[in-house]
Amino acid sequence: MYDPYARDTPGLADPANNLIPIFPNDDADIPIGIKALRIWNPNEFTATIHAITMMDDLVSFSVPALSLWTEPLRIKRILTQTSNGVVLHGYTDRKLPD
Repeated sequence: MYDPYARDTPGLADPANNLIPIFPNDDADIPIGIKALRIWNPNEFTATIHAITMMDDLVSFSVPALSLWTEPLRIKRILTQTSNGVVLHGYTDRKLPD
């Protein structure tokens, strides 16, 4: 397929080229930089996400029950205190390392 945008340099406001799965881990960073989080909360209760930003700040935020949410934060780590059952993905312009 021809991609007319292949030569463009992607910016933070541009749509991502890839979506990667993210798993909470207190000891390991997400393997590549992401521009935003995609969060699916299938629970019937508000979920809480605990994360570390690219600036090494600890942040926590809530995601409503039964919702698909996008959080435009550049996150480097999702902590295991994050609510169970939440499905996390990261928007990025890069491929995962082999």
